[in-house]
Amino acid sequence: MSLIDNYIKDIKQNRKNWLNGYYNCIPFIGMDRLTSYVPGLEKSTYYLVTASTGIGKSKFSRCLFVHSPYEYKRLNLSSPIKFKILFFSLEESKQSFINGEVSRHLFLKYGVRVSKRELMSIGKPNTIDQKTIDLVEKSKEDLAGFFDCVEVIDDIRNPYGIYKKCKDHLESRGKVTYKKLFKSDGTPKKDEEGNDKMYFDKYIPDNPYEYTIIIVDHAALLTPEPTRGIRTIKDAISDLSSRRFLELRDRYQATVVLVQQQNAATDKKNDFIKDQNKQLKEPSLANLGEHKLTQQDCNVAMGLYSPSRFENTAYRGYDIQKLQEKFRSLSILKNRDGVPEIALGLYFDGATGIFKELPHHEQYDELAHAYKLIQNNKF
Repeated sequence: MSLIDNYIKDIKQNRKNWLNGYYNCIPFIGMDRLTSYVPGLEKSTYYLVTASTGIGKSKFSRCLFVHSPYEYKRLNLSSPIKFKILFFSLEESKQSFINGEVSRHLFLKYGVRVSKRELMSIGKPNTIDQKTIDLVEKSKEDLAGFFDCVEVIDDIRNPYGIYKKCKDHLESRGKVTYKKLFKSDGTPKKDEEGNDKMYFDKYIPDNPYEYTIIIVDHAALLTPEPTRGIRTIKDAISDLSSRRFLELRDRYQATVVLVQQQNAATDKKNDFIKDQNKQLKEPSLANLGEHKLTQQDCNVAMGLYSPSRFENTAYRGYDIQKLQEKFRSLSILKNRDGVPEIALGLYFDGATGIFKELPHHEQYDELAHAYKLIQNNKF
C-alpha cells in the first residue's frame, strides 16, 4: 500500500473507532474543560509538566497520567483500551508511592483520611488503628488491580536504563520490522562480519488499542552516564528527552511524560514580573530548570502555579482568600496540535493528591457554590 493509502486506511479506522465510542485517546476523567483543549492521553505524544518546588507537579502528573486512565478503564469495562504505566519514581521510593496510593484510595472509597506516616505508624503521634487496617485488607483486590496496570520503578535513574526498560516492554508487546540498507549500485551494505546492514522500519503492536505510558518524575534527579559521554544533569535530560523519549514516541508509539521543575529563581517571593499588575512570575517554558530545550521536544507542556504561596488575594477572577492553598492554576504552555496559552482553575487537596476543575471565574453562581463546598470540605 502507498503512503496515502495507509493514511486513508488510518483515518477510516479512527472514524470507526469514534463511532464505536473509542475516541482514539484516553480522555482525562473529570477534566471536561481541559479535554476541550487537550483531548486526553494520545499515543505517540510527549507531555511535559512543570512547576516550582512544592506546588504539586508530581501529584498532578499522577492525577492526569495515572489515576485518570485507570478511572477511565474502570468506568468503561467494555472499552477495548488497555494500558501499562511505567512510572520511574526518582523522587520517592516505591514504598512511599504505594503509601500515597493507599491513602488516596481510603479517602475516595471510605472517606477516611490517613497520612503516609500514619499508615506506617511512624512517629509517636502517628499510628494506624485496626479499623483502618481492616479497610486496607478489604481494598486488596482494588489495589492489586491498580498495581497490575502501574509498575513503579525506583531503581533505574539513568537515561539509557530507562530507555532499555521501556523498549524491552514495548517489544514484548509487539514486533519490530527491519529493512536492508543498500549501496548506490543496488547491492546490500554489509557490516564487519559480512551480514546485511539493517535499519528500523516500523513497530507493530500486538494490540492496537494498548497504550504504554512512560512517566519520569522528575528530570533533575536523573543520573549522568560518564561512560556514555553524559557527564552532567543537563546532558542526562537532553539524552532522555531529545534521544530516548523521541525514539519511544516516534518509533514505538509510546505516550511519554516528563516532570520538570522550574528554575529555582521563580520560587522567590521578590521575583516579580515588571508589569503594571506586579504579578509573580508564573511557570513558563523559558524558566524550565536545568535544561530548557525539552520544550522543543514535547507536544504538550503544562504549568502548575499556586498564587497563595506568594500572598496573592485574587488571581484570574478567583478569590484566593477563600481558596488559599486549595487553588492551583493550570496553564497550557504549549499545544502543538491545539490552542496554547490557556489557564484553568483547579481545586487541590494536598493530603490526598486529588485535583478537580473549578467552574470558570465568570460562572458566578457555580463558583460561589464551589467556595462553600470547599470551605466545608465537601467539594
